[in-house]
Amino acid sequence: MNTIVPRLLITWSAGLLLAGCGPTDRNEPANAAVVSEPAPAVPQLVRPDGTYPTRPLEKDTVVVKVIQNGVTNLQEAESIEQGLEKNLEHMISFIDRACSEGMKPDFLLFNEFPLTGYSTGTRDEKLKFTIEIPGPETDRLGEFAKSCDTYIIFGSYAKDKEWPGHILSINTVIGRDGNVARKFWKSRNIKRLTPDGEIPTTTIESVREKYRARYGIEEEFPVLQTEYGNIAVSTVQLDPFVFAAFAMRGVEIMFRTATLFSPVDVRATAFHHNFYSAMSNITFPPGSEAEKFGGG
Repeated sequence: MNTIVPRLLITWSAGLLLAGCGPTDRNEPANAAVVSEPAPAVPQLVRPDGTYPTRPLEKDTVVVKVIQNGVTNLQEAESIEQGLEKNLEHMISFIDRACSEGMKPDFLLFNEFPLTGYSTGTRDEKLKFTIEIPGPETDRLGEFAKSCDTYIIFGSYAKDKEWPGHILSINTVIGRDGNVARKFWKSRNIKRLTPDGEIPTTTIESVREKYRARYGIEEEFPVLQTEYGNIAVSTVQLDPFVFAAFAMRGVEIMFRTATLFSPVDVRATAFHHNFYSAMSNITFPPGSEAEKFGGG
């Protein structure tokens, strides 16, 4: 699907509470000296006047091509290596087609798991079905991003040496130069829909304090400033406040990767938060129950 996205100036008026007050000891003498520690510096997350950082636009109209395809789950492949290679070649075939047919794309958007597929099991069991970012797969995709002069966006199960033992759900943006431009962690999982179970992937919500200490609070809702506008990528579904935070941070185009869920959520989120949006879903066979969730 080709989507032509004209840039729209989006102005947000928002404030940010940077400091609060805690309860005082009512038994403390009125003349007691109070010594307080200086408050730590907090980065400015939202400008008071509603503006946000941008880069000059290279052009006024951009082309987004959304690629929805089926995937071989690594859990079901003859071997992990064979499954990864098959899925990678499948992605490359779609990139070739998208770059040779119709308008030249500025962004190619894949689904949540085009390389690994969806796996089940415990954390230890699922750790085998992950990739490293950057790694051999992103290097290969980077060659095609560079030759096509386009951004390539996709999600994946991933592992990171800085987070041993964790399965991360990462959305990767590969730039026109072929390098990884940014990695977006998943903000949170949908827990309220599975009250008797837990998704074993680690999200920002899972390790928020450690995440902020390592990367900074401003990286909780990061924005990638590109020559085509401010973008972000998310796998979160049915969670409007996450997207409200991204919008206040200056996102103009919100890319979303998915496994099922509803197209209505994408349209409603874009409408309420005044940004452009596109979602790519994993496809399922015709007549599947998954079709009603956008996976047809």
